[in-house]
Amino acid sequence: MADDRAGRQRGGWWWAAGVIVAVAMVLGFADILGVARVPIIAGVLGPRNALTIAAGVGALVALAVSLIRPVRFVALPLAVALAVTTAISAPIVLARGVANTQPALSGQGQLRILSWNTNGDLVAPQTIAAEATSLRANVIVLPAIDEREKSAVVDAFASRHLAMVASSVPGDEVLVLTDASLGRRDTTGAGEPVGSQTLVLHPDDKGQPALVALHADQPTLRGNAAWRDELAWVADECSRGDAIVAGDFNATLDELGDGGLGACRDAAAVVHAGSVGSWPTAVPTWLAMPLDHILVTPDWQVDSFTVLTDADGSGARHRPVFAVLSRR
Repeated sequence: MADDRAGRQRGGWWWAAGVIVAVAMVLGFADILGVARVPIIAGVLGPRNALTIAAGVGALVALAVSLIRPVRFVALPLAVALAVTTAISAPIVLARGVANTQPALSGQGQLRILSWNTNGDLVAPQTIAAEATSLRANVIVLPAIDEREKSAVVDAFASRHLAMVASSVPGDEVLVLTDASLGRRDTTGAGEPVGSQTLVLHPDDKGQPALVALHADQPTLRGNAAWRDELAWVADECSRGDAIVAGDFNATLDELGDGGLGACRDAAAVVHAGSVGSWPTAVPTWLAMPLDHILVTPDWQVDSFTVLTDADGSGARHRPVFAVLSRR
């Protein structure tokens, strides 16, 4: 009878290992299965980098523990399950790219876009202006700037004698600054979808792209309808023609789907940096989640995309992301 009970226990652990593998397969192919934006699954997909590394380390530890005979019936199924999980997820992480290259050198006709979720007022305005200046950014997207900080940020740029045009809407946390040489843009579309933190800048000069900025809702276990609506709204904006979208999407490439949204491609995915994480700054980029994105329509070539780490001590929880774009 003891042997029967031990056999059932061993069988139970192998069944548990099978469940882990099944879950890993669903998460690995969530986009293909059409479930990447489903509540719970969307939340689990975010930390793919960290979970993949944890599964790999866990597999090695479990394999070592399986050498101890009394616990082998537990450790061996666990080692196999975690090894298979790693084998499913690691190629996805690596295929999206982990190389964080330096920004392309400044040149004529470029759009040099800095997007930084500064978490309200956690970053000093002078720090934001200094970062933008060092990169020679001519478009700055601040998707989560405190209403009281907007004028201070504009003043910080003015103190550096930078001719920037500030675009925002009262009560909206999104602020976009563009170099005056890029021409004027009309601010429309703020608050779409209803209640969202978004901003759309349509250019007077038809040779310039529309600029779309957003701070998307965070998907939660209770539901993520608003977040899904925002991603669908971005895809719709991308279908309207020449456009660049930047901000905090609270989504990784798993949820965006196929490396972008609608007609827009993710700049990081284009240059194989799609797994370089921007949140949180408390962990290295290879553990962090890539939540901040710059998307472009086919009108634009991505010369470089960089998750910047030089401002990790600024107080922000998100790293700034920076793309250099040129016309095709």
